[in-house]
Amino acid sequence: MNIIKELGKKILGQGIVLKIQSGPMKGKKYRLNKYSSLSPFFGEWEKDSQRVFESFVNPGDVVFDLGANTGIHTMHFASLIGPSGKVYAFEPMPFNLAEIELVKRLNNLANIEIVAKAVSNQAGMLDFAIGAHPKQGSLEMGIGTYKTVKVPVVVLDEAIEAGMQPPDFVKVDIEGAEGAALEGLERTALKHFPTMYIELHNPEQDLRVGAFLQRTGYKAYRVHNKDSVAISKQVNFLQEIPRFDVGFPAPDGIYGLLIAVHPNRQSKWHATVEKLTATI
Repeated sequence: MNIIKELGKKILGQGIVLKIQSGPMKGKKYRLNKYSSLSPFFGEWEKDSQRVFESFVNPGDVVFDLGANTGIHTMHFASLIGPSGKVYAFEPMPFNLAEIELVKRLNNLANIEIVAKAVSNQAGMLDFAIGAHPKQGSLEMGIGTYKTVKVPVVVLDEAIEAGMQPPDFVKVDIEGAEGAALEGLERTALKHFPTMYIELHNPEQDLRVGAFLQRTGYKAYRVHNKDSVAISKQVNFLQEIPRFDVGFPAPDGIYGLLIAVHPNRQSKWHATVEKLTATI
């Protein structure tokens, strides 16, 4: 399958807009570029994440997409929330911003608002490390090792207090900067209790995010993937994380992909969590 995809990528060339062929975004338009995988076109891009989003995002919700990249998940959120909802897509990298703008225009997604900023616990212009290609980068990704540029940074609590709609759901995939971003959302978490999908990237961030979840009173569930199977022998799609004070590779600790639900919203999501902790 990988060989077929790579051949397809070479045949199709660069910068071609295609319709997604299967999965929850079937029929939506997305552009292939030289840094792309073809998996989005087959509905295979981060399928576990897709299942989480479809389970916890509802019509009319406000979604914060932290680390929107080129907008594939942003597009999914926009479809799930419908015209009465709103997605704030936070992304500082110019290459990715142009792709999100294109996704928005090609699919007539008026419910997406693009925020051309990174997120952290301090605002201003901060160093942002550029990774192996212009799609990849982070406020915390080996500063001093990678080429850096200055990017504008927003504190989410401050943006919400200034008038941005508070989120019902937050997706966090920002390459090792998740702890600081969530610290900048702490007042909102204690007031509005958004459900959060968090991708952890290293043991330091495991503990930092674990401390945030303890302070704010959240429960968290690890999403089934190859790491959770190898480390904790996870057999269900979601597994409650019993400890926030230890990270990777402790089997009962916090690491990997997780969904965090506050007890104040537990009644809303009880049936969903029960179902997903009982199945793959």
